Amino acid sequence: MTQHRVEWRIDNACEPRARFTCSAPLGAQCRSWCAVGCEEICTDQPTSHRQEDGTVIVVGHPWEDSGECRIVTWLENGGTPGELYMGEDDEPVRDGPIETDWDGDAYLWQYAEDAK
Repeated sequence: MTQHRVEWRIDNACEPRARFTCSAPLGAQCRSWCAVGCEEICTDQPTSHRQEDGTVIVVGHPWEDSGECRIVTWLENGGTPGELYMGEDDEPVRDGPIETDWDGDAYLWQYAEDAK
């Protein structure tokens, strides 16, 4: 089950506004960032390897909880909800769970029940 949702509200100018939320627990992948400061999404989570002589080598960067969901941060600041939407055209606007995907440049979203 997805831990991300969209909720729609009408603002003072009678324009629909999306609000994205995340219910993932502390330490979830969507809330974690590279602890050494990689600016791009760091996929080098640390793994340890024991060599033949018994020494343990840790490879990769440690991750830490950032205090917020990086997917929600992107969806709220990376463009308009329409620009980041990857679902069907003419889809009714509604509140509900969403699926997200990183396309290499941005996080995109669609309603979870419409994901194929």
